[in-house]
Amino acid sequence: MRSGEPTVRARTLDGFVPLVGELGGNAAQILTRMGLPPDATARPLDWISFPAVLRAYEVAASETRCKTFGLRLGATRQLSFLGPLQLIVSYSRNLRSGFEAFCRFASVQNTGYRPYLDVGPEEATFQLILTSQLRRWGEQWMEDSLVTALRLLRGCLGAQYVPRRVSLRHAAISDRATYERHFGTDVHTEAPVDGVTTDSRDLEVVNARRDDEVLSVLTDFLRADAAPARTDVTASSRESCVARWLRARSPLRPSQSRLESTSARCNGACRKPEPPLRICWMKFGRMSPSTTSHRGSCR
Repeated sequence: MRSGEPTVRARTLDGFVPLVGELGGNAAQILTRMGLPPDATARPLDWISFPAVLRAYEVAASETRCKTFGLRLGATRQLSFLGPLQLIVSYSRNLRSGFEAFCRFASVQNTGYRPYLDVGPEEATFQLILTSQLRRWGEQWMEDSLVTALRLLRGCLGAQYVPRRVSLRHAAISDRATYERHFGTDVHTEAPVDGVTTDSRDLEVVNARRDDEVLSVLTDFLRADAAPARTDVTASSRESCVARWLRARSPLRPSQSRLESTSARCNGACRKPEPPLRICWMKFGRMSPSTTSHRGSCR
């Protein structure tokens, strides 16, 4: 990985290896050729090259002859690969506050793109912005990411919610019926932006899963861990975030250590609690509802 290039958490590759294998490809070889560790997801908090990840998506789609690779990955893997970013949307008061927080803290997961919520009088677009250089390699990643954005949106507005449209800057990779099957709405290709567009009033719909206390814990954690410095969170701030979460979500006997109990539940019986930051990052998926979908054929 070259100094100064954009990076992303290794957990962004969750689902990549099994999908490539299912399609008859060799994920380890692809990742190695792109300069990425073939076992990257074993260390989900590591920072890896974002440009290499973009290229790995494109090569995987080409070598498996699956032009819907990004669509399938976005539809089938668990949203927990986003770590606390998924939860801060899931437990937000409404879609506006959830997407605004996502935009604010996205760099704790990925420093290679910029999310932006563009709100107008009648419609709002959640945009994903890549530099022109990265966008050349970003077609599969963008389709994966916009399916993911739609799933986050539906987590707040309901599984049957239909946005106004989805926009892609690149020319169509799949036919119109395939796009509509994955997004449930019109897909505009060769558009000026990449994004998901909704009615502006939908941003204010109250989220049925909102939880102000959980949101406060997550916000404190993300403030401490946000880029650009990307230094480790201090031990005291880690412990504070975990302790507040446990007080809110794990009522126990007063004499029992909340941290030890959560560590035991997450990792099996253990003599020492796992470092709090690792509990925060690696086990966020256990705090959220199931988000997997069924895999479809490669069409």
